[in-house]
Amino acid sequence: MIISYFPDFTFDIYLSLQDITRHPFGLTEQLDGDTYCTIIQGKFVTIFQEKTTQRLAIDVKDCSPNEKLSILNEIKRKFGLNQDMNAFYHFAKKDRNLAPVVDRLKGLTMLQKSTSFEMLVTAITDQQLNISFATKLKQKFIIEYGQKQTYNEIDLWTFPTPQRVADLSEDSLRQLQFSGSKSRYIVQLARNIVNGSYSLDEWSKLSDEDLISSLMSIYGVGCWTAEYSAMVGFNRQDVIPAADIGLMRSVQQCYHLHHRPTEKEVREIGESWRPWRSLMTYYLWHAYE
Repeated sequence: MIISYFPDFTFDIYLSLQDITRHPFGLTEQLDGDTYCTIIQGKFVTIFQEKTTQRLAIDVKDCSPNEKLSILNEIKRKFGLNQDMNAFYHFAKKDRNLAPVVDRLKGLTMLQKSTSFEMLVTAITDQQLNISFATKLKQKFIIEYGQKQTYNEIDLWTFPTPQRVADLSEDSLRQLQFSGSKSRYIVQLARNIVNGSYSLDEWSKLSDEDLISSLMSIYGVGCWTAEYSAMVGFNRQDVIPAADIGLMRSVQQCYHLHHRPTEKEVREIGESWRPWRSLMTYYLWHAYE
């Protein structure tokens, strides 16, 4: 079943997908030429974008009408198609430092993880590791505990569920080269989601401040992890992970500062980005990576 969707703002799926290369690209999702492939709600999904019309041609295998609507809504969430990008673009024009950055990357949206559990596991894994090693850890984790599906000789995995991970011992992750502390954080996270202690669906209804506070109550989640997870796991538009070294460097370059700003200085500068601090952070990361 082919679904056609026309974004109501400038959108470039291929520009947005460049961010995936930092993560286990090729396992949970693939880009085969100009066709994006993934598993959504158990269905094999491909997406192709026509450059002239921006039309997204979404092909879902074995899909009922009700599933069609649900999968389309998930695609819109995942690719940030519910974000008010026209308002963001208009806002960015007012700042002489930010305007050229946003204009150069116009079409980029803030991609969301498939689930908040995936986001938290990803953020915990990434803590204090270089991108290459963190990616290898996530690849091992997905292959070992995710579910593999094959369609037309394309192998894809779904990210491990909390239920699957909750049944693991901490030693199971240590055998994949996770540290002892991260093994403990991830297994405990999964168990607390399964037993209802961490109600991530309910947390999605909280204010930004309360959401970050709730996320920081999770064992192993500090301020940076909570703010980053709120951005790309809960689609919050006005959060700034000011302690991020990459953001500090980006702000320094964008504002032509003679020194790398501190977390406090980034938060102060970021006040002028309200109510778009998340999207501005995302654009700055990509502009100066």
